[in-house]
Amino acid sequence: MIFDKIVERLESIDVPHEDIVLVIEKGCNSKINIGKVISKMHIVGSVKKNQAEELYDVSLDEFDLLYETKKKHDVLGYRIKKEVFGTEFTLVVRYHPGSYKKQKQTYEKKKVEILKKLHEIKHSVERVGKGKKKSIKNALLDASKVIPDDYKKVFPFEGFEEENVFTFSFDEEAEKKLELTFGKTILFTDMHEWDTEKIVKTYNQKDFVEKDFMWMKGLMIISMKPFFLRKDKRIRVHSFLCVMGLVFYRLLLWKLKKQEEMLSETRVIEELEKIRVVLVKRGDEEPQFMFETMGLDQMRLFTALGLETVLKDS
Repeated sequence: MIFDKIVERLESIDVPHEDIVLVIEKGCNSKINIGKVISKMHIVGSVKKNQAEELYDVSLDEFDLLYETKKKHDVLGYRIKKEVFGTEFTLVVRYHPGSYKKQKQTYEKKKVEILKKLHEIKHSVERVGKGKKKSIKNALLDASKVIPDDYKKVFPFEGFEEENVFTFSFDEEAEKKLELTFGKTILFTDMHEWDTEKIVKTYNQKDFVEKDFMWMKGLMIISMKPFFLRKDKRIRVHSFLCVMGLVFYRLLLWKLKKQEEMLSETRVIEELEKIRVVLVKRGDEEPQFMFETMGLDQMRLFTALGLETVLKDS
């Protein structure tokens, strides 16, 4: 398991791991994995919907206001202690109205598409006249692919091979239960002494790591691909340099954030790339490096990052 290797590495460089808080995604959830983590360090994670279903029924009136986001959304939280994975953890239901709105819109759009596709499947199975009918087996496979796992209880379907009939329905009660989950994430931690806001914000930090992986997969900032290398050692060095590049870029963004820079993370790199250096020679004078004329955003970044020092010794 990669966790064991992380602990081994920390111990080999004499970094104490007992006070480290590991933030994990629900894909890593299991009694064995969670037990292994909390035996070495602390944890903040999220549970799957079926592991604490009753918490989705709690009224928002019982939630506490945690903080306001940059987009003026009030993030709410509801906190209890509950046993999951064979251990008592502090559980926090985080509610984000922005996420609720987005998930609701996605569902309504998907609902129309699903019902349309199910009607098409039914027609294809039970069609009359010329043309090959869709088999019940294929109809069930197609219907399963059309409906995301989270929505399957809302759109139950069946196929009857002998009668060659495909049926589906729409469950309003299941839809109401599904809607109760929109905008909510159930978190767990063994950091019982932390306040609710700190638990939620700590879990949110995983977004930085996910964004870093997204950047390395893309072409905008620091891309891992293409690899023009064959030997394992060189590939490891290439990967190390990419990760270090991300660390430095994160440091740069942190410095800009401290100075209340409002440009987005991707816009920053776009504007920095437009700053160009030219070598100028006038008559018999010594050639000098100079910056080309910059736009307002570039000038602000130039000043904030102290880039004027770059050419002082040139």
